[in-house]
Amino acid sequence: MKIELKPIAPGSDWVEAGAWFKSFVNLGVQLAEATASPNFHINKILVACPKREFVSAALAFGYSIQKFRSGQTLLKNVELEAVFDLETGQILRIERKPGLGSSDLHIQDVALESVTSANSSEVTSVRITIQANGSQTPFMVLERSRIASLSVLPMGFPTGLHKLPVPPAGKLSQEVPAIRWNSQASPGLVIYGEVDYFREQASTGVRYAPMQAVLGTSETILEDMGRIDYAENKFPHFVNLFEPVNSFPKLSDWPHSLPGLCEWVVLDGNRASTKLSAKEALIDRRVLSIVEMGIPRSQGKALAAFTEQTANLKRVDASTLLAWTPPAGVQIWAWSNK
Repeated sequence: MKIELKPIAPGSDWVEAGAWFKSFVNLGVQLAEATASPNFHINKILVACPKREFVSAALAFGYSIQKFRSGQTLLKNVELEAVFDLETGQILRIERKPGLGSSDLHIQDVALESVTSANSSEVTSVRITIQANGSQTPFMVLERSRIASLSVLPMGFPTGLHKLPVPPAGKLSQEVPAIRWNSQASPGLVIYGEVDYFREQASTGVRYAPMQAVLGTSETILEDMGRIDYAENKFPHFVNLFEPVNSFPKLSDWPHSLPGLCEWVVLDGNRASTKLSAKEALIDRRVLSIVEMGIPRSQGKALAAFTEQTANLKRVDASTLLAWTPPAGVQIWAWSNK
């Protein structure tokens, strides 16, 4: 696996990523693949390393790659008539047919408020009201002749209008790798950490030939390779998410929150592990803690906070179950609820 990185500092050169970085990319791949198996029962993982720099970004990179390879998605296609049966708050993805001469493919995710339609024996259009920041917006008309596809997503999925390049003539959007990459709806990791620290690493340039061919670009950044979304929701994809430690949802808000849709909660660093490990919302969730060793003032608290949550779980062999050998100086432990 050849991966090249380029720091954001002006004048920096491309260098091949070392074994440390590649190892955590591989862990992300292995974790995503294992999590998809119904026989995988690990739900707590502790990674102790000398430095946590780039660890969570590399995990997101690997998780993103495996998600794309597997083609997993939460999207469920529906017919126009099925819109009448959807519940209030249901997320509806609308992919419109590109207009004549248009270079944009419009994909819109909306939260449904209500549905109406003209009296007709054959449904050719449906009028819906959508939610926006808790309030109603004017009616939106869904015309069968202008819709390429309709699909539903779980409540809590991010909403927004997005533009992607139009697929080549004769091809459906999901037959185009770059569109599949940018529209995949398969929440994987939510990473809790310090915003500035993480985004600086995520801005690092990256070259990885297999994905360059998919995206049609010679280079990108770790943020885009890991498909890491923030609050601004720039793309219709939802694969990995970053959230500040202080933004952890209240227990009552968790079921329909963005983090609640993700497969794993990653506690990136000692502060995140200390503050969030004992959260009630995480008791039955899959959680991976990254503890940075060599910092006496905080490593003990982070380790204690996380391991207290494993008291009623069974210790298992993480390296064997994940087919992953830690790099020098790194240790990994895992616990299962089975």
